Amino acid sequence: MRIETLTFDKTASFGRLALDYLAGKPELMGFAPHSFDIDGIKNALAQKRSFSSSQREVLVNALYRQYSEIERNRELEAQLEALRNETTFTVVTAHQPNLFLGPLYFIYKIETDLFKIYFSCFF
Repeated sequence: MRIETLTFDKTASFGRLALDYLAGKPELMGFAPHSFDIDGIKNALAQKRSFSSSQREVLVNALYRQYSEIERNRELEAQLEALRNETTFTVVTAHQPNLFLGPLYFIYKIETDLFKIYFSCFF
């Protein structure tokens, strides 16, 4: 199988500001707490380890309630149970990436909320 990759600038989907941010231009790094690369993800994960087991329990219980009306297969059960593990993280986004800043907003949303779980709908 032949695999080809495209750099962000070759996709014609990002403006100069987004490309400069993705390239790690120092003057833009103050706008996001982590760089958009594997090291940035590792740093974000290290900061998010404060998510307590009791918070995870609330999340898992809420998801089980939401899935109570459907048949759950083994894969879904395994994914729900994995959320109890302190080394399991999620990336959550919404429809906002389509508004205002387009692709840049999508990247910024993931970067700033990386591996953060929103509980507002559960309380």
